[in-house]
Parts: sequence; structure tokens; C-alpha cells
Amino acid sequence: MCCTFSSWSQSNINDCSGAIKVCGNGALSTNADGAGIQEIDNLNSCGSQEYNSIWLEIEITKSGTLGFDLIPTRSDINVDYDFFIFGPNASCGNLDFAIRCSTTNPIAANLVNNHTGMRDIELDTSEGPGELGNSYVKSLDVLPGE
Repeated sequence: MCCTFSSWSQSNINDCSGAIKVCGNGALSTNADGAGIQEIDNLNSCGSQEYNSIWLEIEITKSGTLGFDLIPTRSDINVDYDFFIFGPNASCGNLDFAIRCSTTNPIAANLVNNHTGMRDIELDTSEGPGELGNSYVKSLDVLPGE
């Protein structure tokens, strides 16, 4: 299955209700500009909120493991991506607690790059803020329809 995305065709991608719908494997290239509505609160396990946000929505079509890498196009270690994963029954009006998140700061954690994401070798489901963590958390086991 293949999908093509144009971030400029979506409205308010920095708000949950304007999330870019992602399907299939592949790369997505877009930039965040502003936080929009503040939809994440500091009560989440990663202790952060939105600054420059892009919301993505995926629907799982096959059972398996969901992992990803967020790799900025700029390798400057000052470029710091954080992420929160909600679901599978989350809605924009009721996000609830993130099931995965990372707000580790690569400089504070003395990391060698600014990559982040989810991968199978990790054990933690949340990390951060600041120097806490290695920028990666455990992948998710997923089912169709989630």
C-alpha cells in the first residue's frame, strides 16, 4: 500500500484535529512551525508540552511491531525532536496518557546525534526530560485497526 502526502494540503498540522494521515512504509518530510493548541500537558510521563508540533495519525493494518526513527535533515545536535504516542483508542478530545514518549535532550544526555524513535532493543516506554534517556523507547506490539 502506498500513500502520497502533501503537508500543505492539511490544515493545522500542529493540532491533533489536523493530523497528517500516514500509511505504509516510507519517509515524510515536513517542518513544524508553532504549537497550535496546547494539547499535551506536563502531567505525561515525559514531562513536556508542545513547542513546534506536527501531528501524525496512523491506522495499523497488519499485526506486528511498530517502530520508527525520527532523523532530522540537519545533523546539528541542537535540533531536538521529542515525540508522544497516544492510542489506540485516543481521540483529539480525549488523548489520555501517552503510551510511549521521549523528551530526552541530546546535548544534555551527551548523545552523539539527534536521532530519536522506537526500536525493539529498548526496555523503557518513556524517557526524559533533559538528560534522562538515550532518545529511544521500546517498540509497540500492534493489531489491525489500532
